[in-house]
Amino acid sequence: MPITFRANNARVTYPGGTAEWGGRGVSYEQNGFFLCMRGHDHGLRGISPGYAFTQRAAGPIEQWVTNVFGAADIRQTTFQPGQCFQRLWRPGIDGLKSAELILAPSAAALTQAAISISLLLERLAALSQYVDLDERNLGVFSQQLRELLLLACIDVEVSFRAIFSLSVPNTTEDSRLTTGDYVRICDPFFLREYEVRLRHFPTLPGFRPFQEWDAARPTASLPWFSAYNAIKHNREGALNQATLGACLNAVAAAAILYCAQFSIPATGDWAHEPSYVLNRWFAVDLIDADPATFYVPPVAIPNDRTDQLWMFDGRNTANWQPGVRAI
Repeated sequence: MPITFRANNARVTYPGGTAEWGGRGVSYEQNGFFLCMRGHDHGLRGISPGYAFTQRAAGPIEQWVTNVFGAADIRQTTFQPGQCFQRLWRPGIDGLKSAELILAPSAAALTQAAISISLLLERLAALSQYVDLDERNLGVFSQQLRELLLLACIDVEVSFRAIFSLSVPNTTEDSRLTTGDYVRICDPFFLREYEVRLRHFPTLPGFRPFQEWDAARPTASLPWFSAYNAIKHNREGALNQATLGACLNAVAAAAILYCAQFSIPATGDWAHEPSYVLNRWFAVDLIDADPATFYVPPVAIPNDRTDQLWMFDGRNTANWQPGVRAI
């Protein structure tokens, strides 16, 4: 099983030169050689197979990463190299093309999810012309807020069902699913980690809509979703639950479910409309994410390797093996 660690050495010297390091590392043994890739401890916390070191294996791998990279906080990873799951993004897979080829069940599914998020954010932009997105207005309610809350939560339910149906194969179109079913995806898909902040509205708090999701109270522990249920069935009596706070949590939840399935968009990705729109509105981050749960990129060590410490570009030398995450 691979190991992940904090790298304390800022540079690694090898016979071919010196490489900047620091941050994190992910390492495993392959065909009698140790392999290590550079990891990042900020941003998307990616793992870079383009910065791969190898050396003939001798002794424990933990000792090797300690000697070469100044490893500390060494732990085994959850997943094997190349192991990943459809509709489940983790750091280690980066970029729209990878999401399209590896994570999305089809190009159409990714496109539909992206368009849906873009439309929700267009509605939020229109709403912001009438209601100032300010902490003091989180309790404001209106018919327009009710409309946005309904649309956002419908999008959330679509994502819930898509994830659940993939992970539970006996689910059919006729299966009547509730939050009591959907709460099963919360931990396996790491939804509690995600925090969304609106970039241009500094008085607003960060939104973590799934942080308190509780299987014992699967609807009530999501107040914004509980509000959606109330106004869906009782517009006249429950309109006051269609608040700005509920709407922002619901839109944040829809954005999080997009990211949790297909990756947090890279800042400045102008080529992909949802990436641009998401980054224009939201800063998405992972809070207290465990590096041991990140994906480990697959790398094939070249045949012309040397027994000495050697750096090479391991990108596109081996293939990911996507599966289905059981819940």
